[in-house]
Amino acid sequence: MGSAREVPARPVFLHSRSNEWYTPDAFLALVRRMFAPGGIDLDPCSSVAANTRVGATRIITSEEDGLHPRHEYAGNVFANPPFGASGNRSTQSLFFERVVQEYEAGRVRQAVVLLKVARFVEVFGAVGDVPGANAWAYVPPQAGAAMAEA
Repeated sequence: MGSAREVPARPVFLHSRSNEWYTPDAFLALVRRMFAPGGIDLDPCSSVAANTRVGATRIITSEEDGLHPRHEYAGNVFANPPFGASGNRSTQSLFFERVVQEYEAGRVRQAVVLLKVARFVEVFGAVGDVPGANAWAYVPPQAGAAMAEA
């Protein structure tokens, strides 16, 4: 009758036991190049372990809650928000909206927010309404996998 091997009902990239996903080094190199001559001033979706790769001057961990109003975002902000939800809203959408609010308040100089394509489509109208938000990149899954292996 064949193997008793478990086959996931959905592709692996759509589920996980954890929402702790680190940004591939190749992506981070592009972010640093975009922010040059400065660096990444803030990563509001980070951990001490993740920041060994990201190299942000300041991080906000999940325990500190990067969405809490007590945290002010400033300078060059890099965010790779976790998957998941808070109430009935995606965590990625909430972080994206927060970056936009801080940008509109004049505290964020420039930002890179990595979003799953579904979240990008959900918030695309908001991106188009943000002055200075003029660059988007879609990385096909094959290219993202190749960059992650590099």
